[in-house]
Amino acid sequence: MALHSAAKEEILSEFPALCCPPTPKHTPQKTKVTEETPYRLYNLIVPLDDFPPSIVFLGQIRMANSFRTAECQALWASAYLDGTLPLPSYDEMEAEIAYTIAFCQCRYPVSGGAGNYFFYDVISYTDKLLAELGLRSHKKVARKHVSGHLGAASRRVRNFFDPCFASDLREIVEEYKSIVEKGPLKPLRRSNTKQSTLSRASTFASVKTSKGVKKTD
Repeated sequence: MALHSAAKEEILSEFPALCCPPTPKHTPQKTKVTEETPYRLYNLIVPLDDFPPSIVFLGQIRMANSFRTAECQALWASAYLDGTLPLPSYDEMEAEIAYTIAFCQCRYPVSGGAGNYFFYDVISYTDKLLAELGLRSHKKVARKHVSGHLGAASRRVRNFFDPCFASDLREIVEEYKSIVEKGPLKPLRRSNTKQSTLSRASTFASVKTSKGVKKTD
C-alpha cells in the first residue's frame, strides 16, 4: 500500500487534472478481481517472482485494438524467456507495477480498477516494451521526394499524426536480433529514463492539462 500511495501522490502531482475527474457516467464495476487485488505483473506480462524466467501472461490488457500490442508483447515475452532481456531490479519493478495500477485507477476511474486498462494509452504501452528491447517505435519515413531537413520534419509529422499500422512493426524482429548480436542490452531504469509503463517520453498528452481531463471513460 505504501508504494501505491506514493505512486498515486506522484501521479496527481504530475497530472493535477486527474485530481478532479469528470463525474463517471457509469458505476465502477466491482468484480472478483478488483475486489481482491489488481493485476500485479511487470509490464502486465510477467510476475515478479518468476526466476528463472518460466512463464508469461499475454493479452491481459484491455484496449480497443490489439494488433500492435500482440506483436510487441510477443517479442518482449520471447526475449524475456530466452534470457536476452535484462530487467530492472526487483524493487524497481515492484514500484513500476504500483505506478501502473495507480495510474490506471486515476486515469480510468470506472474501468481501471484492475490496473490493466489502456484504452487511450496503448501506443505509450508498446513504446515502453520496444524501448526495453532497444527498439524505436516511431518508424514512419518521410513522404516521397522529400529529403534533407524537410524529410526529417516530414518523418516527425507523420510519426505524430499518422495512424499506426501493423506494417509499421514489420522489421522489429530482425532489428532485435541484430541488436542482441552486438552485445547484451542494459536494463532501462525509470530513475534516469523518466519512463513508466506508459512511456512518459511520449504519453499522457491527452491528460496533461490543468483545466480538465480529456478522453476519460
